[in-house]
Amino acid sequence: MKQLLLLGILSILSFNLKAQDKTLKDYKIPEFENKEYFGTKIPRTMSLLENSTKHISQDLKIQFYGQSIIGGLDQNLIINKLKEKYPTVKFNVIKNPIGGFTAPSLARVAIHDLYHEYADLIIFHVYGGDKSGDLENIFMNIKQKTTAEVIVFNHHIAYAGEDKEAQKKRTLSDFYGSKSIELLANKYNFEFVDVRKAWENFISLNSEINIKSLLKDGVHPNKLGNELLAYCILQHFKYNPYIQFINSSIYDIQFKDTVNNQLNGLRYKGDYKLSNYLELIKDSELSFNFIGNKIDIIPSSENKDSQIEILINGIKPSEINSLYYITRPTSNYKMWWPAIKRVSLSKSKAPVIQKYTLEIFNIDRESKTFSFKLYGNKSGFDGEGNNKENFLSNSKLISINKNDFTIFQSERVSKKETPENFKVTFEIKSLAKDNISISNSNQITLFKGIENELNNVTIKVKKGKLLLDKIRIYKPQKTMPNN
Repeated sequence: MKQLLLLGILSILSFNLKAQDKTLKDYKIPEFENKEYFGTKIPRTMSLLENSTKHISQDLKIQFYGQSIIGGLDQNLIINKLKEKYPTVKFNVIKNPIGGFTAPSLARVAIHDLYHEYADLIIFHVYGGDKSGDLENIFMNIKQKTTAEVIVFNHHIAYAGEDKEAQKKRTLSDFYGSKSIELLANKYNFEFVDVRKAWENFISLNSEINIKSLLKDGVHPNKLGNELLAYCILQHFKYNPYIQFINSSIYDIQFKDTVNNQLNGLRYKGDYKLSNYLELIKDSELSFNFIGNKIDIIPSSENKDSQIEILINGIKPSEINSLYYITRPTSNYKMWWPAIKRVSLSKSKAPVIQKYTLEIFNIDRESKTFSFKLYGNKSGFDGEGNNKENFLSNSKLISINKNDFTIFQSERVSKKETPENFKVTFEIKSLAKDNISISNSNQITLFKGIENELNNVTIKVKKGKLLLDKIRIYKPQKTMPNN
């Protein structure tokens, strides 16, 4: 009898272990509706992937951004599949979501994380912000500050516990949140992935699966859930050759194209040769007009060592405020949230590249107050403030909104008290260089982040000979759709 009972227990344990070992391919996969439209909102991404060859490989920069659902997603489930299908593509992958930061918080910190990266493709998900307008604010800024294509997905099915009323409330909230994401995705021409519908269909197709089977807690997908999420996203990497070149936000200046060269007002000074590419020797220069906020140059494959100097509207890039950004402030004590959601740069003063330290002291938890001092590693002491007043540094360069500190919110979650003299750091970095050395034919970004308006650029050859194949202009959308 004991032997039979033991065999029964072992049998049950064995069955459960096998169930846990199951992967997505062991289940029925739902069909997707309207598959013929998949990929139509990411034509440049798909064109780069499909047209990469061993001889002319393409670079693709993908950024995973948002909240904890992105944080918990193993990006390799997506990237490895893409690498298998497109082995010659060079993938540059960034993943910097913030778990627990809903859209209202993420909209504040995105200026440190998202826009300056200028990814080719952003894969995005966040909760909230549909009523406050913060979700749309993020979408609008992506369109106005970058030329990135975006894949955005809605909310999967979460589990609120055995309380039917709580489950109903959560389901309704996520349903309306998902609808808002879909409407905004359509408004801003983002690729929309209906994860919620696929989740529902997957559960109904597989009788042994319920809501909890795809989650490791009430909200976050487990291994199987993440496999399903990645599968849904991958279905949208679909190539449509008829729309691959429909992208007015990015265009090339090619030196054999005399019509477009006249439109851009190309002017040469000194010795140069013009054929399929442009040859500029030492002390010669090229200047042209453009509307956009980023410029890349693509040297010819025959290019040799050279050094160039860049001027924008007659001045050095280092003197232009918009060509700097501040890194995300470091995290709270024993907590991953940034201690400050946003640190702003003055628009009227050229920054100095340096690292700042903000030291917190006189922490009073009863009154929810603290003081701080700010130091730059080059500028030294730059002011003292507190979390009850907006802060402007002595140099007039750094400002912080009093509502952007997350110290006490973090303590409430982490149950850890911030120690006296706790330090938060951030850096000022540049998005351009005054002088650039070129030794091969790799694509080079001259600058990114300048005001998206009519500008003039001058490229001066200071050393060697520059053989230039083309110039690539990035022109984000200036006007937004009304509804």
